[in-house]
Amino acid sequence: MIDLRTISAITFDLTLPDGRILNVKQPTKELYDKLLETAKLAKANGEEDTAFNIIYNFLVRAFNRNINDITLTKEELEGMISVNVAMHLVIEFQKWTTNSLNSLKN
Repeated sequence: MIDLRTISAITFDLTLPDGRILNVKQPTKELYDKLLETAKLAKANGEEDTAFNIIYNFLVRAFNRNINDITLTKEELEGMISVNVAMHLVIEFQKWTTNSLNSLKN
């Protein structure tokens, strides 16, 4: 039997540069829908810094789904981590999303 309580309890854990710890819940379809919508709107509007905005917007939305009741703003995250770190976090978050379910045992 699959226990969805166990699956839902798996979090992506990270420590922010200021020492706060985030335990981020798994992403929802809504998160990805908003990401795609943001990308489409930015492209339609011809925004030059689209890629960076999308990366930081995604991370803020994802990281604000934490169990620690910590809310980050895009501006706060931009001041806290470099673009390279932000891109690395997106990659690691995607890997974790894919691999977290594979590690469960029935």
